[in-house]
Amino acid sequence: MKKHIIFTLFILICLMQQHIYAEDFWKEISSKDQFITSMAEDSKGNLYYTCTGAIPGIYQSTDNGETWQYIGLNLNDQYHINMKIDKDDIIYLGLNNPPLDTNYGTILRSDDYGNTWKNINNGLSKDYRFEGGVYGFTFSKEGNVYAITDIYGVIKSTNKGENWTKLGLTNDIWFGQFNRGTIDCNNNNLFIISCTSSISTYDEKKDTFRLVLSDTLHNPWGPDVFDISINSKDWIFASTYYDSTIFSTDNGNSWQGFIYEGECFSSFLIKTDAQDNIYVVKFYPTEPRTYRFLKSIDNGLTWINMNYNIPDSIDLRNMLISSKGYIFLASANSFKYEGKIYRSSAPVVNVEENNPMSDLTVSPNPATDYIEISVGAQLAVSDQSEVKIYDVYGQTMSTPVCSADTPASGGQRIDVSGLAPGMYFVRIGDRVSKFIKM
Repeated sequence: MKKHIIFTLFILICLMQQHIYAEDFWKEISSKDQFITSMAEDSKGNLYYTCTGAIPGIYQSTDNGETWQYIGLNLNDQYHINMKIDKDDIIYLGLNNPPLDTNYGTILRSDDYGNTWKNINNGLSKDYRFEGGVYGFTFSKEGNVYAITDIYGVIKSTNKGENWTKLGLTNDIWFGQFNRGTIDCNNNNLFIISCTSSISTYDEKKDTFRLVLSDTLHNPWGPDVFDISINSKDWIFASTYYDSTIFSTDNGNSWQGFIYEGECFSSFLIKTDAQDNIYVVKFYPTEPRTYRFLKSIDNGLTWINMNYNIPDSIDLRNMLISSKGYIFLASANSFKYEGKIYRSSAPVVNVEENNPMSDLTVSPNPATDYIEISVGAQLAVSDQSEVKIYDVYGQTMSTPVCSADTPASGGQRIDVSGLAPGMYFVRIGDRVSKFIKM
């Protein structure tokens, strides 16, 4: 009887910890009367989002989303803005349906983190403005800029937008009321372009397009494609309007669909991280409508519902996986401005092991009984006072116990003998590193 009571109490404690974890998993870090249209991060870890609604334009955060500063543009509320940042921290903005009474072009560029902006419609129109809009950007390994538009199709610039070349594909583009279109590039400079009702590829070397998915080609899932993503193995993932998320392992020659539990109507977003985990936002046609943020760590065989403390009624339309391993989700209600941004309470995505930019190293790795943590001189002393360990789901482990023995490295020795085998993350301040517990 005594053992039974102890076991029951243990289960109850575990359930209480899981409840607390779920209640605190997502932190609401912004809530304004806005329609958030895109999110991005530069190489310094600064975050950006674009929006329409109240004070439309672009906002920046330098503290992991805790606070946001309006950095300008003062755009008309009719703009729908798409944003991409290249490896040199140049920000590109694509604007949809720009009003006639402004001097802003449809493509803008900032070389100074959003302080000043330049029209770069060069070669596309005489008056730095053309009818329609730009729906997405991507960059080749050589640094060429590609954009997808609804008037000129796919366009390319070899000099950061100073001049553009029209490549084609205009006949396949029809965006409809949601103004959809995405473009991405795989490891071999094969470009994947979605245009609402189709997916095409573009071979940069051969300068040729190939239609790989359409209403009549490999597509029993419905006509509309919302989003695409490419993982490290060059698998193509696409979210569709009806029933399923689809993927191709052979550059679009064949397609398969994922299966989800329960009736599902649409897949709005799809992203993959550095470890090829898959994240999707699904829409379920219930009353009231339900939106769920799901994660798969096994190539879509099983899915984890990660909504936790985000209400199912929140219309999640934008996602950012930061370089520090945090996930940011933003809502965008089409019928009323309710722009909310949520951030995971801890890193969820595996960061690169012992990243030299992180100033935080863990050894031995894998570990059995203990780990030794050393930090670089750039990390403030106050930040070194608190060490936190998380599992792969972002759940905080019990307070790490520091050993009395000081390692030769001058860092800290942490007892990890009580942790179950698996992958964990160590965090000090804003530095994160991973280790394996054997």
